[in-house]
Amino acid sequence: MRFDIAPTGVPNEVHASPVDAGPTYTDHDFGVAVLRWPRDEHRRAALQSQRNPRLLLIAEGRPAPVPSDELEDWTRSAPGSRECDARIAELARRSRSAPPNVRLSGRRLQRGSREVTLSAAQSLTIAALLQHCGRPVPRAVVTDALSIADVASTAAAVRALLTQLDRLVAPLGVRVWLLSSQAVLLEVL
Repeated sequence: MRFDIAPTGVPNEVHASPVDAGPTYTDHDFGVAVLRWPRDEHRRAALQSQRNPRLLLIAEGRPAPVPSDELEDWTRSAPGSRECDARIAELARRSRSAPPNVRLSGRRLQRGSREVTLSAAQSLTIAALLQHCGRPVPRAVVTDALSIADVASTAAAVRALLTQLDRLVAPLGVRVWLLSSQAVLLEVL
């Protein structure tokens, strides 16, 4: 893995000031922007709107922000560490598999100019399924996502949630299929 210092997209160009926590990196092998948080907060929104994957390096003692979509993650590890490299590789994989015209922003799922507002549980579910868009995944992916929000994850509750979610996102051309009692598929038509 190779990091080129590129705060403005131009390799080997560095802009530093006395308060900088270090340079911003872009991983050119994977196309993942690695931003120092909170210093590079202003770049985060622009990269998100362009659907660029982002890894936030959180400064010591600072709280980590909630990832804004499935193409964002954070770590306190230094660039080049195994954890940082693994997170970059995962973000690169997600950016290749996520449908480019479907965007989850907080609790809003958008496709083109249309959008729907999701509940917290629906948002967690869609975020988990977007990582595997077009591929069947075990229902455990959904139950694991729901455990974050302390939402009931019994078989009946998950089935009801997925059925409601499918009805809600269908007008966007997005379908949530229950393939069996143990598998779920998110499909963009």
